[in-house]
Amino acid sequence: MENQPLSSFIKSMPKVELHVHLKGATRPETILALAKKNNVELPAKNLAEMAKWFEFKDFNNFIDIYSLNAACFAEPQDVEFAAREFLTEQARQNIVYTEVTYTINQRKMPFKPQLEALNRAKAWAEETYGISMNYVIDIPRNFENMNPSAFSTLFATHAVQGMGQGVVALGLAGKETKHSVSDFSDGFDIAKEAGLAIIPHAGEAAGPQSMLDAIEYCNPPRIGHGVRCVEDKNLMALLKERQIHLEISPTSNICLGIFDSMANHSFAEISAAGIPFSINSDDPPYFNTTLTDELIIVAERLGWSAEDVQAHMIKTAEATLLPEEQKAALINKIQS
Repeated sequence: MENQPLSSFIKSMPKVELHVHLKGATRPETILALAKKNNVELPAKNLAEMAKWFEFKDFNNFIDIYSLNAACFAEPQDVEFAAREFLTEQARQNIVYTEVTYTINQRKMPFKPQLEALNRAKAWAEETYGISMNYVIDIPRNFENMNPSAFSTLFATHAVQGMGQGVVALGLAGKETKHSVSDFSDGFDIAKEAGLAIIPHAGEAAGPQSMLDAIEYCNPPRIGHGVRCVEDKNLMALLKERQIHLEISPTSNICLGIFDSMANHSFAEISAAGIPFSINSDDPPYFNTTLTDELIIVAERLGWSAEDVQAHMIKTAEATLLPEEQKAALINKIQS
């Protein structure tokens, strides 16, 4: 670790990512190709227009754009192709293990062929690059005229069916202010009964109450984002007491207006409070970032050494949902 620039160390070290959306990590050129293949009308017709389209007005505007792009996936081969591209990029960054969030396309494909496509890509990446991934199947809470109870039941049932086949958690994502966490409790009950972890997005577009609701209804080992916990000192104390891990994606939060600058982001306060957290990329092409970039930004702002970065990555590995034996092997890989 000595006599090596911190950025070079971060680029080369084995890494783990806990919060990245597969469809949000799909390259713009791939989205354009899928839209053409599957006859999906997008307001952007080339990469320059895509870049302009990705100048988000606010969080809800981002979700609308994300949802339209996700609709470009119409066949299992689309899922497998995007997953292979995603894993190739993870390998390029030496991200050896990812717990990737996957939003089921329930309108065009049954779940089983989608899961099979993911697992073909996973097996290919394990053989080709020696890296792996597992899945958080999220409940999207942004569809118009949706029935939260029926939606959560459907997605939770799919997630439970995928246990032992790569699915390690049920998630909750989308427009945080559109439906409360409690609206999806029927699905959470299914996951809990099956012993499946629940990892909801909360404390991003909405404030501390959404996190308190998530803790009450989901009993989560981790929370996606959670960066607005700093608005409630009692909540911060609870997160520390229960060691609930926050999946933080700084550039995403800046691009979506949660904070106005990296200097004003809450990750330094969260770190100082002793709340466990990881650094993640969320939807990297949408925000023109990578996990490597995010780690460099945070490490420099917090004054981390190479040893600090490695210790952070070990804690990230400890927060995975892998069996203990696999978790130990992952930590050993980070330390090697």
